[in-house]
Amino acid sequence: MLEKLAQAHIPAPRIITSDNQAMRVDMTFLRGPLLRDALDSETPAKQRVMCRKVGALVARMHAQGIMHADLTTSNIIMVDTKADRKTPNLQPHLIDFGLSFFSQKIEDMAVDLHLLRQALEAGHHDSWKRCFAAVLDGYQGEKTGQVKARLAVVERRGRYKGHV
Repeated sequence: MLEKLAQAHIPAPRIITSDNQAMRVDMTFLRGPLLRDALDSETPAKQRVMCRKVGALVARMHAQGIMHADLTTSNIIMVDTKADRKTPNLQPHLIDFGLSFFSQKIEDMAVDLHLLRQALEAGHHDSWKRCFAAVLDGYQGEKTGQVKARLAVVERRGRYKGHV
């Protein structure tokens, strides 16, 4: 999966070496705060900027047919891509693709977004609505309308599960 992400220029750890016999993979180290922690230390305006970037990144990943399947604020690292540390330029990088899979299904894309919404709601009760709205603003692509419509269906299904 990491090789496919690298080919698509999607920010994630890059494989340095791998050895199937020894079952070993060496990859780049990403330095920066988890999105979970970065959101807690930023103003609402900066939270929106970060979350828009996350939404755009998830849309790019989905356009490649890659579903993360564990898309949480703990699996996104905000890496400073600017050499000048006085004015950081934090960019989201995705990590932990242990549950990931390939799919072109709108349902799978919507479920990925739903998982991120749940993580935001659970960990950022004061700002999750604003943050998730920004994620959805950033999530733009060929299938955006279909994915957002299906997300509404997924959220209704989960919310009323057991009450039908």
